Amino acid sequence: MSTHPSQSSRHNHEIDYFSIRDILTILFKHRYEIIAIFVFFTIISLIISMKMTPIYRAESSLMVKVGREHMYSAEVGDQNPKMVFDLETLIDPEITILTSRDLSRKVVEAIGVKNLYPEIFEENELTISPLEAALINFSGNLSVTRSGKSNVILVNFEHAIPEIAARAVNLLGEFWKEKHLAIFSNPQASFLEDQVETFREKLEQSETVLQDFKRENRISSLLDQRALLLEQRQNLDSRLKSNEDEVKGLGSKIFSIRDQLKDIAEYIPIMTVNEQLHQRIAETRNEYLALKRKEQQFLGKYQESSRIITDIREEIALIQASIQDQEEQLKDQVTRGRNPVFQDLQLALLKTESEVSSLNTKQEVILRQIKEVDTQIVHLNALEKQFDALQREVHKDQENLRMYVEKFEMAHVSTEMDNRQMANVSVIQTASIPIQPIKPNKSFILCFGIVLGMLSGTAWAFVAEFFKGGYTRPEQASLEQGIPVLTSIRYKS
Repeated sequence: MSTHPSQSSRHNHEIDYFSIRDILTILFKHRYEIIAIFVFFTIISLIISMKMTPIYRAESSLMVKVGREHMYSAEVGDQNPKMVFDLETLIDPEITILTSRDLSRKVVEAIGVKNLYPEIFEENELTISPLEAALINFSGNLSVTRSGKSNVILVNFEHAIPEIAARAVNLLGEFWKEKHLAIFSNPQASFLEDQVETFREKLEQSETVLQDFKRENRISSLLDQRALLLEQRQNLDSRLKSNEDEVKGLGSKIFSIRDQLKDIAEYIPIMTVNEQLHQRIAETRNEYLALKRKEQQFLGKYQESSRIITDIREEIALIQASIQDQEEQLKDQVTRGRNPVFQDLQLALLKTESEVSSLNTKQEVILRQIKEVDTQIVHLNALEKQFDALQREVHKDQENLRMYVEKFEMAHVSTEMDNRQMANVSVIQTASIPIQPIKPNKSFILCFGIVLGMLSGTAWAFVAEFFKGGYTRPEQASLEQGIPVLTSIRYKS
């Protein structure tokens, strides 16, 4: 009977009858190999952790505050400065500045390539300059991140020498503040000063032109002069209207006097020969006047072509003819003289006509004065347009001067703050010299070596048992061969 089964039967047997006891038996059987492999990997992990160069990390925190650098001010115009409040917009440019090549170059040059990365000079096949190689290494070891959603920036730098790591981070913070001021500074003070002088001279010229214009045109106050001319024009209009009313009134008076003169005899008898005839003439005249009044009354009620008006006028004509006949009869009988009433009316007519003539002359004078005042108003309007244009020019120059004076003062203050390195960025915590390295993690490497050694030793035991052949326990042979086990003898290979 063979005690060494084939590999296939052995494999099938292990699959069918493999138990925890078999596992423990295998581990116990190969315990020395497992311990040797475990010790080997543990020693290797210790050696690796001891041989690895320790890396230290220096950390600094920076704060970016909203300030004058982030205020937008228009180059021209009078727009108020606008503040930017988006933190992401403020932080991203600062991170870009911190990671910029120029800033890294200044730090590397300040520390020195030999002090920072001496291993660069030991490389024989270096295709770039030592400074470029140092910049590549520096960028790889530098980490700049934003702390959550705050306005704080975290700067980390890793190096084998803790003092150099801390110095590099602190130098980066100092150079960052200088670079920030250089980028956000406002180098316009000299330009604005020139602009202030230019607009001051322009304002003086504008004021001189305005004063010359006022002196040449005898302008003291356009508003007062306009008000005076308008008041004068109003007074002339009132006088003209009053004069026209007087002329109309006197015209009506002249018409009335002339109408009265028609009805009054120019000559009256001084001495009457036939008193009875004279009395009859007077009665006829009274009758004539009564008919005239009656005619006037009926004209207000009837048309001139009406029968009543026609009859009255015929009676008036008959009475007039009768009066003329009677007066002809008295010519040889009466001594006549000029009627005093007729003379008074003629004098009143002459006086009234004289007044009308005087008023007409006065009206012509008033009209001429009105025309002169209107001409002065038109001329004043033309002057006002020129005056307003010159005054607007003065106001514009005054506003420009005021605006640039304010901008110059702000730029001057900003320049002074830049000279004193007063920025709205600050270092919250400078980097201190790190004590504990972040690399290598000896505990992790040792634990990893221990675990790897245990797994490797266990795997070795099972692989060796699989390829070795034979039975681990007598029960396995009994079960496979189908015969009972009488005794077992331990085999030592």
